[in-house]
Amino acid sequence: MLIKGMKDRGYDYRLASFCFFLPLSIYVYLFFAIPSIGDPITQDELWWYSKPALIEKGDFSEDFAKLLWSPPLYGCLLSSSFWLFGTNEAASRLIGVLCNVSTIIITFLLAREVFSCKQNLHDAKSYIAASTASFVYACNPMVIQGSLIVDIDCTILTTFMTLFVYCFIRVWKHLDFKNVVLLCFLYSLTLWSKLTTPPILIICMLLFFLLNKNRKLNLCKVMMIFLVGNAIFLSSWWIVSYLKELPFSQPLEYFIESFSSSQMQGSIKDVIILFVRRVFRLGLWISPVVIVFIFLLWGERIKDYFRNKHLTAFDFLVIYSTSIFVGYIVVGGMLFGFPKYHYPMMPVLSVLISIYFINNLSTFQKKEFCVFLIIIFVGIIYHIFFVGDMLYEFGFTLRKFVVENSLWISKVLQDIIFRLLYLVFFFVIVLFFLKKYANWYKFKAICIISLIITLISTSFALNIIQAKSNYLTRYCYGESGTWELIEYLKKNKGENGVTVATRDIAYYVNSPLLPDAVWYNPDEFLKEIEDYQVDNVVYSIGHNDVNQFTTTLYNPKVQEVLQEQFIKKKIGTYTVWARK
Repeated sequence: MLIKGMKDRGYDYRLASFCFFLPLSIYVYLFFAIPSIGDPITQDELWWYSKPALIEKGDFSEDFAKLLWSPPLYGCLLSSSFWLFGTNEAASRLIGVLCNVSTIIITFLLAREVFSCKQNLHDAKSYIAASTASFVYACNPMVIQGSLIVDIDCTILTTFMTLFVYCFIRVWKHLDFKNVVLLCFLYSLTLWSKLTTPPILIICMLLFFLLNKNRKLNLCKVMMIFLVGNAIFLSSWWIVSYLKELPFSQPLEYFIESFSSSQMQGSIKDVIILFVRRVFRLGLWISPVVIVFIFLLWGERIKDYFRNKHLTAFDFLVIYSTSIFVGYIVVGGMLFGFPKYHYPMMPVLSVLISIYFINNLSTFQKKEFCVFLIIIFVGIIYHIFFVGDMLYEFGFTLRKFVVENSLWISKVLQDIIFRLLYLVFFFVIVLFFLKKYANWYKFKAICIISLIITLISTSFALNIIQAKSNYLTRYCYGESGTWELIEYLKKNKGENGVTVATRDIAYYVNSPLLPDAVWYNPDEFLKEIEDYQVDNVVYSIGHNDVNQFTTTLYNPKVQEVLQEQFIKKKIGTYTVWARK
C-alpha cells in the first residue's frame, strides 16, 4: 500500500504503532541496556553513587552540603532506589533506565504532535513518523550508554526537558492563562533537576517568537514562564533547604561559576583544535550520519525561513537542538570522553530526522520495507567487520599512543579515516542500489533513505560491539579488567594499607580519595607513594588523562621510586605497582 492512500487506514497504523513499534523501540533499548546495568561505577558517577547514602542516613551535614551543586531531586530518587533494592550499581542505574523508557514514549508523542501540525493528527504518516522517531532514538548507542551513566543530564533532565518541549509544541499556538501556568510548573520541574541547562528552553522560545509573527504578546508570556517558573522553584527550594537545614545559595553559586569555568580557553589555534575534536567525538557517539542530517536540516530550514519569514513547530525543534549542539561544544564539552551535556538534544534530533525522512518519502510499499530490512541486516554485519568501534580507536588506542609518544599515532589516525571511508562507501553502495531498484523515487528521497539505512545499520553494529565487549563503554571508554583489579586490590591490601588510585577505584577498596591536584604535581605524588602505608599504586589510560601521564606518572623521579619500591603488574588495561 502507498503512503498516499493511508488516510483511511490511520486507525490500523495507530494500533500497530502503539501495540508493536513503540514496544519494539523500548524492547531494543532494554535489550542493549540491561546487560550493562551492573558495570562498575566510574569517575564522577561516584559523586552521585555515594551521595544518596547520606540522604538515606538523614545525614545533611557539611559534607553533604559540599556536594549540593544541583537541587537534590535526583539524589533523593537514587536514595529511594537504594532503599528498595539495596545500594548497588544496578539500583543506581535503574532511575536512568526508567527515565529513558519514559523519554522514548514522549519522543513518540512529540513526533506525532509535530507532524500533525500540518496534517491530521490521526493520519497514518504521523504514526509512521512517531514510530521511526522512537526507534531511531532508542537504538542510538549514545542514548543507550548515556542512560546508564549515574548522573542528572542523561536521566531526569532529558526526560523533563523533552516533556516541556512536547507540551510547548501542543500549546504554543494557544498560549492562554491555563497553558502558560502549565509551562511555568513544567519549567520549575526542569530546574529541580538541574539549573544550568533549562534556561536553554527560555532562550529557544524567545528566538522562536522573535523570528515569528505576533511576537510582542508571546515574548511577554515567555518572560512570564521564566519569572514564575523560577519563583516556583526558588520558593519550593527555600522551603526544602530551610526544613533540611541545607545551604540555599549552594546550587545558585555553582550555576554562576559553571559558565565561567567551562568555556574554551587558550589561543585561537587551541580553541579551533578543541572545537574540532569535540565535534568529531560527538559525531562518533551520535553517528556521523546524524551530523549530516543536522547540516541538511539547517540548510533547508534557513532557506525556507528566508522565503516565507515564518516558523513552524518543526523549526522550534531545530532551534532547540542547535542551541544544545553548539552551546555545549563551546561550554562544557566532553566529560571523561562522553558528551553527556548534549544528551537532552537526542530525543528532539530523532524527531527531526524521522519527520524529515517521512516528508521526503512519497510512496512506501511492504515489499520495499522488506528490502530495506535486508539491506540494514547486511549493513550491520558490514559495519561490525569493516567499521568497528571507532570510539575505541579514537578514545583509547589513540590516547594510549599519545601518552607513549609512539610513532603509531599517524597509523591510528589513518585507520580511523579508513573506517570513516568504509562507512561512506556503504552509503554510496546503498544509494546506487536504490537508484536502480527504486527509480520512481526522487534522487533526494533516495539519498535520505540511504542515510536512514546507514544510520540504523551503524547504530545496531556499534550496540552489538559494545554489548559483546569486555571493556567500559561510557566513561573511561576502552578500560578493561576493572572488577578483576578491584578483587586483586582487596586481597592484596594490608589492614591499614592504602591504595593510590583514581577516586572510583579507591572507593571500591576503601582507600582515602586522592585530591585531583596531586595527580598533576610530581612532588606531591611522590610524597603520597613514599608513605609506607601505601600498598598499591594504580593508573591507566582510561582513567588518567594525558597531562597526568606526561607531568607526573611518567616523570623520571616518580618512575624511579616506583621501580625501587614496587613490583609492576598488568591487570587488563591497568598498571598496578605493588609494594615489595
